[in-house]
Amino acid sequence: MNWQDILKIDIDEAKRLGEKYAPEDMKEGERQKRLNNPRYLKVKEMLNKLPKDIDISHINYIKGLIKEYEGGEGIGLMSGSDFSLSQAYNMLSTILGRMKK
Repeated sequence: MNWQDILKIDIDEAKRLGEKYAPEDMKEGERQKRLNNPRYLKVKEMLNKLPKDIDISHINYIKGLIKEYEGGEGIGLMSGSDFSLSQAYNMLSTILGRMKK
């Protein structure tokens, strides 16, 4: 039986087996999923659009939020990493919006 058949049978069982027999692959899969998140890609793009003369403390804080998201830390309905990404997105939107005025 190949892995596609296992996934069709029971996703919970597949996750359990994956965590038991291939934990590194499971972690890497989750990491890749986070890094391909459209909002994450938008935040990275927005960060590159910031002018060089912006307050470095803001940039460092936003970069810290992005690192938290990349690390995938957090628990609950909205994990800490998802909250960090939302915070970074909102801050960058505000900064870039003010620059347009």
